[in-house]
Amino acid sequence: MLSTLWLPLILVVLMAANKLTGLEKLVYHEYLYVYFYIITFWWGRNEIYLQICSVANQKFNPFNWGTISFVLSMIVLFLFPKNEHLSTYLYVCSAIQALFLIELIVSFLRQSSSILNIKLFSINKVEPTKTQ
Repeated sequence: MLSTLWLPLILVVLMAANKLTGLEKLVYHEYLYVYFYIITFWWGRNEIYLQICSVANQKFNPFNWGTISFVLSMIVLFLFPKNEHLSTYLYVCSAIQALFLIELIVSFLRQSSSILNIKLFSINKVEPTKTQ
């Protein structure tokens, strides 16, 4: 349970870093929606992963690839805060986090469908009916 506390701690550090680097006005006003989607995709992926781990009795690892890419992208953002390509960078970060979320969902669907013996992402050929 203590490993889940890393997620809100990362958000608190993120908010403090926004304040200290002066990005607060940019990301909370001009790029609010893109920044919000980056955080939402990251948080949503970890929440879904946490629920899957809880149901499957697995250990939750808060430092998965989604979190690592999120933290690294925010560190780069804080190192170069006044970049002229900030909008493009934030859109790329949002797309990366969306891909990690989609990857987790597809992985979950494939694993559950294999347990239930269901072919999820395939179309069965229709067998011709035999006439007598």
